[in-house]
Amino acid sequence: MQTFMLILLILLLALQLGILFVLSSFAITLFFGSPWVPTHPMRARKMLAFAGLQPGETVLDLGSGDGAIMFCAVEEFRAFHAIGYEINPVLIAMAKIRARLRKVSDQVTTVKGNIFTNKFPHADVVTTFLIPSTMKKLRPRLAAMPPETRIISRGFKITGVTPTKQQEGPDEWLYLYKPDDLK
Repeated sequence: MQTFMLILLILLLALQLGILFVLSSFAITLFFGSPWVPTHPMRARKMLAFAGLQPGETVLDLGSGDGAIMFCAVEEFRAFHAIGYEINPVLIAMAKIRARLRKVSDQVTTVKGNIFTNKFPHADVVTTFLIPSTMKKLRPRLAAMPPETRIISRGFKITGVTPTKQQEGPDEWLYLYKPDDLK
C-alpha cells in the first residue's frame, strides 16, 4: 500500500510540474509579446492569398504558434520554405511534431527566438498576428527588410501607418504593408 501511495504521489507531482511548465510557457509568451491565439486554416489561407504568396516563395511567420500559417504556405501555396519564430517552447514542440506528421519537416522550420533580437532570414512574405504594442516595437525591424517584402498583419493595423492594401470585414481584418511604408 505504501508503494502505491508513493507512486501516486510521484505521478501527481509530475502532473503538477507539467501543468506548471505549460502555464509558465504561455505566461512567457504573454509577457514578451502577444498571447497565442490559434489560426484557423481558412484564416491562414486568406492571409497568404491576400499577401499574394506565390509557389517557390519563402514565408516568415512572426509568433508562429502551432505552425498553422506555415503549413498552409507549404502545403496549399507550395511555398519553398516557411520559417516561424516562436518564444513558447510548448508551441515550438507542437509545431515540430505537426511538421513531422505532415511530412514537411524539410520545408517548415520553427525557431525558438525573440522577434525583437534575432536576425531575420530572407522572406518574400512576413505574416503577423500581433497586438498593436508588439507591432509598434517591431516596426523598425520590418522597415529594414528588403523593399519587395510583403508584410501582412492580421487583426491589427500598425499605428500611424497607412497600409498598401487592406481588407476589413465583419470577422476579418487584414493589412498589407511594404517596408517602405513603415519608414
